[in-house]
Amino acid sequence: MEAESLIRSINKLEKQELFKISRFKPLIKKTKPHTHEGYYELIYLAEGEGFTGGDGEISNKGSGCFLSKAGSIAFLAVHCYS
Repeated sequence: MEAESLIRSINKLEKQELFKISRFKPLIKKTKPHTHEGYYELIYLAEGEGFTGGDGEISNKGSGCFLSKAGSIAFLAVHCYS
């Protein structure tokens, strides 16, 4: 089985929604690799440091924004909360 077939595709938008705003669940510190078919995902983290995203390790302290393009492989891990 190819690696791409192991990565699931998710869609958090309801039918006819153009965008959605929601809080990141506080107990989730890491997401499994996945794709977003048909939409972009913008994540704003207000605090923490040592983020890992779809493109690799990101050295960041404090707040930050992360953009996942539609169809790209995305995951996020926050290594340290303030």
